[in-house]
Amino acid sequence: MKGAACPICDSDDQLKKIQSGVFPKIGPFVLYRCQRCGLVQTAPRPRPVYDAMNNLAERQQYYETHRALLSEYAARDVAWVLQLHAYGSWLDIGCNVGGTLDGARSTGFDTWGVEAGFGALVAQAHGHRIQHGYWGHDVFAAQQFDVVSLIHVIEHIDQPRLFLNSIGPRLKADGHLYVCVPNYASILRRAKGDGWYGL
Repeated sequence: MKGAACPICDSDDQLKKIQSGVFPKIGPFVLYRCQRCGLVQTAPRPRPVYDAMNNLAERQQYYETHRALLSEYAARDVAWVLQLHAYGSWLDIGCNVGGTLDGARSTGFDTWGVEAGFGALVAQAHGHRIQHGYWGHDVFAAQQFDVVSLIHVIEHIDQPRLFLNSIGPRLKADGHLYVCVPNYASILRRAKGDGWYGL
């Protein structure tokens, strides 16, 4: 792909096309891999159809229907973080209905979240401090956090380095940033092909 730089390493080398297909509700996509750092990205970037479940009732139903699965995923993420930080304040950016925050709170963390979709209202209803909207410098401006998590969020960001730089000052000196992203090299992706959740 000519004329585009990698958003991670700024390489302007030609990106190698590795896959193409169709996103449900969005349309065709092409995946490219950066020849320098290995980042896999879509190009052109699709504009998000952000919240397929576009009302509060559907999000509440999603939460109730998938509560066990959300708890299982949350337990995994919380267990990773507990190896590094066992207490304090936890901010989950892109918190959806608050599944990870539920898990964090169950271990004693004070929980905060940011979510642009209707899931924010579900998370709020479960007692978490939630900013309904997008992350920015003015969100929870007076607060620093022991843990900030980005669970399947960074891959949706057009300028990930700028985004991460905006989070750094909001971590306490001994705080931790927990990032979870889809792994294009995974066995599951190879097995699932175009049906892989990471797409």
